Amino acid sequence: MRKVAVNIFLGFMIFIVGCSSVKQVTKSSQNQFASQPDMIAKDPNYRIAMDHFVDGTLNDVKGEYARAILDYQDALRHYRDGSILDAMAQDYIKLGKPDIAIEESKEAISLAPRNINYRRTLAQAYLSVFNIDSARSEYEKILSIDSTQVEDILILAQLYQHDNPQRAAELYGKALSLEGPNLPTMMQLVQIYNSTNQFEKSIGVVKEMLKMDPSNVALKEMLSDLYLQTGNNEGALKIIDDLMLARKNDFNLKARAATAYLRMRNFAKADSLLDTIFTSDSSRADAKFAIAQFYLNEMQRDTSVIPFAQQIFKKLLVLYPDDARAYFMAGLGASYAQQDSLAEEYLNKSIAIDSTNQDAWQALAVLYYQKNHFNRMAEVMSRAVKILPDNFRVNLFLGLALNRAGKNEDAVAPLQKAVALKPTDMDALSTLALVYEALHKNDDADRIYDTALKVDPKNALILNNYAYSLAERGLDVTRALKMAELAIQLDPKNSAYLDTIGWVYFKLGDYENAASYVKKALSLRGPADGSPATLEEHLGDIYEKMGQKSKALEYWQKALDHDPSNSSLKDKIEKAKG
Repeated sequence: MRKVAVNIFLGFMIFIVGCSSVKQVTKSSQNQFASQPDMIAKDPNYRIAMDHFVDGTLNDVKGEYARAILDYQDALRHYRDGSILDAMAQDYIKLGKPDIAIEESKEAISLAPRNINYRRTLAQAYLSVFNIDSARSEYEKILSIDSTQVEDILILAQLYQHDNPQRAAELYGKALSLEGPNLPTMMQLVQIYNSTNQFEKSIGVVKEMLKMDPSNVALKEMLSDLYLQTGNNEGALKIIDDLMLARKNDFNLKARAATAYLRMRNFAKADSLLDTIFTSDSSRADAKFAIAQFYLNEMQRDTSVIPFAQQIFKKLLVLYPDDARAYFMAGLGASYAQQDSLAEEYLNKSIAIDSTNQDAWQALAVLYYQKNHFNRMAEVMSRAVKILPDNFRVNLFLGLALNRAGKNEDAVAPLQKAVALKPTDMDALSTLALVYEALHKNDDADRIYDTALKVDPKNALILNNYAYSLAERGLDVTRALKMAELAIQLDPKNSAYLDTIGWVYFKLGDYENAASYVKKALSLRGPADGSPATLEEHLGDIYEKMGQKSKALEYWQKALDHDPSNSSLKDKIEKAKG
């Protein structure tokens, strides 16, 4: 079955490794080429080549890279050497011609496969065209030649940090073992451990950093936060109390201490600290809003915080009755506490004060989406798009609301605008493809799916939806199976994806596999996944093909119970009963 991208509303941070963040100066090739005086005497061609090479390096110094390349080409006519090819490759990178640089680097490496400088140049050329996998491969080869190259280890770790944090952590650890304690490298390890919820490992690294720099306040605060994260509230308080000796009026420290007391169920102490922060004094607004934001985050991980957080929001409303942020935070807090009517009231007030507050519009849209009030969501986002016509998420939410409300003709324009604003966003692309399918504009849908897969060939949502679309139309079912298989590899417990591969097998006439996958999909289906009607109807269809009429009727009836308005399903049951 098709699946709507649920992460549209979750929000996410994506770390992208680009060539601008991974820079390495490749060592000059000049000395490698010129350090053979015996060749000058033995080979006149070598001497001529070296003269041209020197001219090229001089032009490089002057920044005249095109002229330098001509000099290097003259040098190559007289003597073929990897250093000349490497120098040319570096200049082609500087001139924005990475494809040629890659070819020159490959030829240089063919002449000297163990030259790590040549491989560094090739890696940089790959990075300039965002070919991260190939760049990583070259750095891996460099380390297989010389595993002590700390600079290369750190670059490779950075290239792995986004999608293979475990390998990145191993590399940072290796760099530390070679160069000794290093605060920036250790901080990278902390970021990896935090992002992978390995907080105890983070604590260990931060403690080592504090041994190197015992007076570092930022590290002490980080350790206190990690203690709070892991439930060591006493340890956090010990650090916070020490820090507060020098910073008695620091609101953020008081908020951290209040959090520790809340988790220790010392409510009186927590309440006292919060009172000292949110007094009638309306100064230092930004600090107070930052603390309120902290408690918003806490509400999502610890429900015992909710009453205290809501008191904070009420105090914000008293202190800042004309500030849209106060109503926005109160609205989110009410939403997290499942007080939907109050959330709606506060969010609307936030918008009334500041209609350009995109976060408030989006929070209101999410509230309606979660309640399945798609027409109301569409109405609100139609107002928002008039005020924020070039806001990506406003256009996306409007298109999604119209799609879910069954108004697909109207959904096309805002979704097209969203794609124009962010051409590589998978949520926008997948939703627009679904809308085109609903309008039977299958060529347009296929174009969007193909575009999305060029951007992200391993996007499970796109693979699943495209596979299901092809299977439903009976087109290129073999390709659909390959896409469905890959989606399952990427997300093996997704009931929608399991149903899709089952349905593809059904279209291929492999009913045993079809039944196996759809039954597994039903077993994994939970309330958050929505109605199981489609899956039950699919299983009924499969049993019918297998000649098991009673089972077919059983599952069709279950599907009808979950989707009473499905007239085609009613007809199917009546026909089967004869």
